[in-house]
Amino acid sequence: MLHSSSGKFIIRQGDWVLIDARTGDDNGGPQRAGEPLWLKQDRGYATNSFSGEIYNMRDDPAQRRNLYGEKPEVVERLKTLLERYKAEGRSVPLPVKRNPD
Repeated sequence: MLHSSSGKFIIRQGDWVLIDARTGDDNGGPQRAGEPLWLKQDRGYATNSFSGEIYNMRDDPAQRRNLYGEKPEVVERLKTLLERYKAEGRSVPLPVKRNPD
């Protein structure tokens, strides 16, 4: 499970990766709009019309074909797992280790 600085969660299980957000494109932080449009077009990325993204990394490692609308059972399984991890506190920051004085 990954957690971005903008609050988005990503979880991977086997070949599947779920981005639990409309887009995972927030490279560069909140002041930037992610990757430039020309790069997205050059790589063949499509605009997402779903509330999340899910990709089969074995078949689509470049994450060009969002299967969110085609694989609801995989979406549900990964969302359930993600919510369980969040409820168990796995998404909270680790405590800061301090050097003894």
